[in-house]
Amino acid sequence: ADPRPLTGLNSPSDELAPVFGAGSLLFASDRPGGAGRLDLWFAPYSQGEFGRATAFAPGLNSAADETDPAPVPGTRSLVFASDRARADLDLYVATPDASGFFVPEALDALNSPQEEREPTFSGDPRSLLFASDRAGGAGAFDLYRALCFDGGWSAPTPLRELNTAYSERGPGLAV
Repeated sequence: ADPRPLTGLNSPSDELAPVFGAGSLLFASDRPGGAGRLDLWFAPYSQGEFGRATAFAPGLNSAADETDPAPVPGTRSLVFASDRARADLDLYVATPDASGFFVPEALDALNSPQEEREPTFSGDPRSLLFASDRAGGAGAFDLYRALCFDGGWSAPTPLRELNTAYSERGPGLAV
């Protein structure tokens, strides 16, 4: 294919961690108009065309970094990484209320004193993959999987068959 820049979405600022979800392209950017450093944005996508990029509704973005959006399949919820509570990135989930306001909640069962980032779902809302440099891995960043049953998350399990002494990051599933 012939790669082309998304000139209608690109700005002089950084745009990173793009993912499609619910008829939009979601991404992180430090462009003006956000709440802090990196914020989460979305641009509607229909029939090959992108609409204007808009920062997410109040509550989701903060004065800290928000990045790595991962839409929860079959819901309006979003999992993302943020350093809003500590110096390292942790995973959060946010669901809009009736007025569109988001109240992020830390996924404490998945977070560690190290970084958790780059979440992605395996096609259903019960299986989450992410990267972490937590203790107990093979080295640097490793890939982990956690399962959600009855509203609670299992302890993250390293993907030992894939992890090495080097960094494994940005999990994604081929379809």
